[in-house]
Amino acid sequence: MKTKKQTLSLLFIMACLGINPIIWSQNVIKSIPIEGKNLTNLSGSVNDSISFHIIINKIDNTYNSKAYFLDKDKVINALELNDEADKPNYLTFHVNDSTLTLVRETKDKKIVVQDVNYINRTTSYSNISFGAKQILSHENITFIIGKKMNMSYPFAFIKKASDTKIRFITPKNKIEESFFSSLENRAEFVNDK
Repeated sequence: MKTKKQTLSLLFIMACLGINPIIWSQNVIKSIPIEGKNLTNLSGSVNDSISFHIIINKIDNTYNSKAYFLDKDKVINALELNDEADKPNYLTFHVNDSTLTLVRETKDKKIVVQDVNYINRTTSYSNISFGAKQILSHENITFIIGKKMNMSYPFAFIKKASDTKIRFITPKNKIEESFFSSLENRAEFVNDK
């Protein structure tokens, strides 16, 4: 019985010693300043060494969105994204090279595509005139399918704000109709690559 207690005590001590360096090794890389009332944030990776963080603050009666790009130990760039009266609703994002493409929904349920280039600090916009019924994201492209109009479904292929193609797709057979009908029910798809 003593050996079982001694073994458990030894395991407990070893576990505490093993966990302790992990706890103390965490360091703050960089803190992001928050002005006004912080409402939400969106974070993701641009590549293996750079991450982005979008901070949405409410200052007075406007919603301010800023994007911060960080490498392993410092802020590379901080860019003002927009100031508007309504809280932005970011739906998805993807990355192509040094451009972060953000897709957000406006108050009237239309879509705005915004490109943010963290190297040359530029932004550009484009609009999609229909609302999103389904959003299918991939690592460097986003597909948005809208609500059925007449017999067709609006379909947006978004690579960048300047490279967005909109097609109206009419199902040609029962399988295609079944696929698009399932999208009306907010179906979820799994990337099984």
